Amino acid sequence: MGNKIPAPMLMFIVLALAVVVISGICSALGVSAVNPATGEVVKVVNLCSIDGILKMLTKAVTNFTGVLCDSETGSAIASAAPLMKGLTVLIALLFVIMCGFLNLLIGSASTKWSLLSSVFVPMFMLLGYHPALVQMAYRIGDAITNPICPTFAYFGMLLALAQKYDKKAGFGTLMSNMLPYVICYFVFMVVELLFWFFLKIPFGPGGPVLLNG
Repeated sequence: MGNKIPAPMLMFIVLALAVVVISGICSALGVSAVNPATGEVVKVVNLCSIDGILKMLTKAVTNFTGVLCDSETGSAIASAAPLMKGLTVLIALLFVIMCGFLNLLIGSASTKWSLLSSVFVPMFMLLGYHPALVQMAYRIGDAITNPICPTFAYFGMLLALAQKYDKKAGFGTLMSNMLPYVICYFVFMVVELLFWFFLKIPFGPGGPVLLNG
């Protein structure tokens, strides 16, 4: 019969849409509840309205980081840092690769940093490294895949430029031609990061490699 369970992403989308629709119905019916701690009447927020849609778009990152803070998920992950003391270089390289792949899905640099910094900054600080190291590793991962990132702001301009010389050029043509540059930039920038890391050269003013450097 095969696996009948839908893909997790599909389940998330369906449930998220269901919440939005249910909020609109409950808001129209005037559904409310009383907070037992304060006695305050809490009304349903209509997520189908313009204000509701704006709230979902603007509060997405703060809701995610709020869940991490309230559930202490970030602290739990960060507490495992001492167990990885000898794997700092490997973790930093894997972090660069992860940021590179994540950049293909999320174009906004500030959004990705808001999601990742709440976990990886405290984790590297417990290892004894300055947040500047995390920021530099993130910047490398965020930059190397830009030429093949469909959500990149200037990807359309690159495609238009390519079609100036090849009318049949499309997304696949551009990505396949830019992939060698992505690999070269990845190797070069990672070697540069390791050079700074092992020689303990500051990444900039007030940005040493070591936390107590």
